[in-house]
Amino acid sequence: MGTRFLARCSSVRCRLASLAALVLFALMAVSNPQATFAQGGVDDPAGPFQLESNATTDTNICFNLSAAGAQVATPGNGNSCPSGFSLVTFSASSDDWQSALGFSGTSHALATSFVGPNTNPSETFNSKTDAVFFGGGSKDTLGISSGPWEWNSTTAPDKDDIEHAYAAAYNLPNNHIAIYFGMDRYSNSGDATAGFWFFQDSSIALSNTKQGGGLLFSGHHSDGDLLIVSDFSQGGAIGSIQAFKWSCGSAKGAACDSGGSLVAASSLLTTNITCDPRTGKSSFCGIVNDTDGLTAPWGFSGKEGNTTTMSHGDFLEGGIDLNTIFGSNIPCFSTFMAETRSSNSPTSSLQDVTPPISFPLCGMSVTKVCNGAGQVSADGTSVSYSYSATVSNDGIGPLYNVSLHDTLPDGTVQDIPVTLPDTCNGSPCLGSKHTATVSNIPFTATSTNCHSGVTNCTTPLDAINTTTAKGFTAPSGGTEIDSKSPAATAECKASPSSSVTVEKHCDADAGGATLFDAGSVVEVKVFYTAKVCNTGQSQLTSINLADDWGSPLQHDSLSSISSLAPGACTTVKGNYVPNSIDSTSGRYGFTDTVRVTGATATLGANPTPATGCPIGTDLACSSITCPICFNGYCSLTTVP
Repeated sequence: MGTRFLARCSSVRCRLASLAALVLFALMAVSNPQATFAQGGVDDPAGPFQLESNATTDTNICFNLSAAGAQVATPGNGNSCPSGFSLVTFSASSDDWQSALGFSGTSHALATSFVGPNTNPSETFNSKTDAVFFGGGSKDTLGISSGPWEWNSTTAPDKDDIEHAYAAAYNLPNNHIAIYFGMDRYSNSGDATAGFWFFQDSSIALSNTKQGGGLLFSGHHSDGDLLIVSDFSQGGAIGSIQAFKWSCGSAKGAACDSGGSLVAASSLLTTNITCDPRTGKSSFCGIVNDTDGLTAPWGFSGKEGNTTTMSHGDFLEGGIDLNTIFGSNIPCFSTFMAETRSSNSPTSSLQDVTPPISFPLCGMSVTKVCNGAGQVSADGTSVSYSYSATVSNDGIGPLYNVSLHDTLPDGTVQDIPVTLPDTCNGSPCLGSKHTATVSNIPFTATSTNCHSGVTNCTTPLDAINTTTAKGFTAPSGGTEIDSKSPAATAECKASPSSSVTVEKHCDADAGGATLFDAGSVVEVKVFYTAKVCNTGQSQLTSINLADDWGSPLQHDSLSSISSLAPGACTTVKGNYVPNSIDSTSGRYGFTDTVRVTGATATLGANPTPATGCPIGTDLACSSITCPICFNGYCSLTTVP
């Protein structure tokens, strides 16, 4: 079980064996029911991916398939090909690893994974720090946690040393889902068996938990986890390719891991299938290069002559139609891992391993935005926010029973059902690549629920909402799909203005500046009013007033205004007995100034000082001169 890399065939005896193998392949292809699988196989040149034994995206190639493996050549003038080669023309929108993995061109893949020393520091090769399997429990037939699988850092044999591994998922023309897989290795100097795992548990990883002389893997098997292995015959051609799945019924987690077993994936999938883009009818196949000097878009460092291009037998790729195994119930694979082993036996010892990496075949993401700035309440004591969350189905199939797990800025948690826009088999669903939005998630911030110590809302003017999402692969039950980490956030703010004004008037109702009998003398008493207004957006409290009058200057403290809402005004009355007289043209007046000396804003910053006031810290001020009048008039001039 696995992919076996072998040395190039050179002896006459070896070539005769290769010829016999080629005849055997032809006979198996004739008798193999998979060879008549529906048009649009994984190796169809009109399909989404180029399975032709190189990694570069081509318009067309000259292709030849022999017992030694696949050979490719560049077409000559007029698209001519060497003798024995056939011209293969690919769809203009097809990918190869070069474009699928984003090294150049546009990827059309549903999901991809790539691991190598230039992308993952823990993946090394030709090094004593390479991650390899360790311990007798590290077998594909045993559970990950119950085996248990173990790993350690040491040197892998050159022929088993994985340099890069990759996977991609695509929609086929027949609306099936296909997974393509591949790897390249450090040396083609001998036998090796390669395997490709696709797990559903996203927590599967190389842990640092010690077990004996090794380190454990984290995570568990799930029912339907897929293992693909392929065997190379003499010279590198595909001798067999097999698919297995982990079977544990309805068990979950550790129970599935310990109680499950590795079984054949499907009776429809058979061995000894080599990808052939000339016919393009395979639902499951693998192919290895028999051409030297292949370019690796990600870079390559081979052992043979320290080459920077891949030699024959260095590169393996293949594809599988998942619907052939799972029908319409394709598991939600989330993690990809490649391995090599000592032989093709299911119980053989495992060798090199790549760190498990993300392969989001099923997936969901969520984004969060503010619906504008926060709105301050009419009384200036709170701020209303509104958030929107958009859920995206990033995977291959519909999702059902989608909901948000929303955390409001004050820490309150709420689960919000998402109204789904599609219908699948009579049930509301979120189709592949579709989105659904919850457009109004309200939150009201006050000084009670937003203050120092509240992580996402230290002030009512700055509120952070976070959310995750989940959905299921079936209307009732199914696999839970959680949104990608980290949680989506939206930080909304408000910037209310804060200001105050004051207008001073002579109090005509009380006579303005009025003479009164003080016993043996006649004195003047000045009556005035001060109109104070909140002209900002925040409530103001503790509004302090003072009145300055006379010479020498006197300061009277007036009654404090406890609270004033935005747009509201109030009047404060006062009076004083002047200690000096202003005289102009025979008229007598008394001048004083009311000042706003302080005010506290409930939301945001306090009002800023006004210009032109007697003291630089005054928030507002207003002066008036009240003349001595009789019956409310002074020389026919209305009392100010």
